[in-house]
Amino acid sequence: MYTVIERYEALKEKVIERRVDFYNLIAFIETETAWLTAPASTRFHLSQEQGLLEHSCNVAETMLKIKDSIAPMIPKEGHCSRPQENLTLICANLRGEARGFLLGKNFTGTATPG
Repeated sequence: MYTVIERYEALKEKVIERRVDFYNLIAFIETETAWLTAPASTRFHLSQEQGLLEHSCNVAETMLKIKDSIAPMIPKEGHCSRPQENLTLICANLRGEARGFLLGKNFTGTATPG
C-alpha cells in the first residue's frame, strides 16, 4: 500500500508536456499553501491531515481510469505523452490545490466546514 505522498509523487511524475511550468507551479503551491497538509473538509469526508491531498489523488486516479471509456484515443502509456492526459492530471490536482491556497500555509483546521 502506498502513502498519499507516494501516490501524489507518482501522479506528478506522469506529467511530461509543460513539465517545467507544472513543477514551478507545484513548487509554489507546496511551499506557500496548506495543500500538502489541509483536510478535505473540517467535518465530513477526509477531515484529517492530508485529506485534501488524498481526495485529489483519488480524483486524479479515477479520472485516469475513466478516460479510457470517454477518450480511448489517448494512449495508455506509463507517462503522459499527449496533452489531453496531462490536462487530466493537472485539472484533477488543481481543483483541490485552490482550496489549499485559500486556506493559507498555516491552516490549523478551523476554517469554515465544507
